[in-house]
Amino acid sequence: MNVEISEKVELLNNFETRKAKIIIKDDKDEELKMNIWFTEKTLKAPIIELTRKKLKNMFNGSIPPSLGFNEMNIPFEEYNINKDAVNVRFETINKNGTFTYSLLEYSSKDLLPDMFEIPKNYKKVKKL
Repeated sequence: MNVEISEKVELLNNFETRKAKIIIKDDKDEELKMNIWFTEKTLKAPIIELTRKKLKNMFNGSIPPSLGFNEMNIPFEEYNINKDAVNVRFETINKNGTFTYSLLEYSSKDLLPDMFEIPKNYKKVKKL
């Protein structure tokens, strides 16, 4: 894996970002190129990691993709970047095409959404 982190600050979707260029070669020597624009000015709310931990615990270590709570875990701290940096734009490029994710707005919440609260009439059962 080859990683280059730019020091140049780019304004993207009203976020001050820097760009990480990552090239990964698979076992067939085919390249996957990723460009990630991230910001350290806006950080992930602590509730995100708390929610991820609770979901992993609920689903035996793996969060179902259908919940929409998976994300690319980038080892920012290995490059002296805050581990809670927010990905503003994410682009992958390979021989099959390009995928682009772009964050338009971000707001921090301190509480878990209602969907993660245990219903009042919840009863634990041993067998169904």
